[in-house]
Amino acid sequence: MDEQLHTLYEQVFEKIDIGVRIINRDEEPVIYNRKMRNIEEMTTADFAGRSLLDVFQFKSEQESRLLRALHHGESTKKPKTNVFQFTRS
Repeated sequence: MDEQLHTLYEQVFEKIDIGVRIINRDEEPVIYNRKMRNIEEMTTADFAGRSLLDVFQFKSEQESRLLRALHHGESTKKPKTNVFQFTRS
């Protein structure tokens, strides 16, 4: 991702009042905004150099809507949680 675009996304997501966690194809965090850090009571440093499975102890990929979206393209909508897979064209 272009560095300027990444910086812009970070700034926008820090301002909104919705928790956002975005991971890359290697399951490493790309965006982890203030609201999500407050919800999960974690810091950006808690994720530094670690994959999602290293941070959250899921028994399997099926327990994580985020990983199902990443690996299988499954989108999930729940009253308070939306998980989407974005692809570049």
